[in-house]
Amino acid sequence: MKNQEDVIKKTEALKNQESISLKEGMTKTYEFIKKDSDTKGYSLAKWSDLIKAVFGDSEKPYCAYDLARCFKQELRDLGYVQVKKVNEEWQTSIKKERDF
Repeated sequence: MKNQEDVIKKTEALKNQESISLKEGMTKTYEFIKKDSDTKGYSLAKWSDLIKAVFGDSEKPYCAYDLARCFKQELRDLGYVQVKKVNEEWQTSIKKERDF
């Protein structure tokens, strides 16, 4: 996990980012996890569902899986989501509201 100073810097950079690719990808990933976890409090979504939510139905980049994984990892490192294994299932839940 990153230290608090790194988290603050990264979050501020996202808020002020002019390029929308990273911010847009992380926003779509966050919103998908939030929507998918509304009923149970956590998401068990497949990677294919997350990739579809982030990139839509259009032709996906060859590295779509890696990008989706990166977006989710960044959200975890910045404290927005939590990923834990419970009874052989990986659960992703929202830890704090998105502010970028």
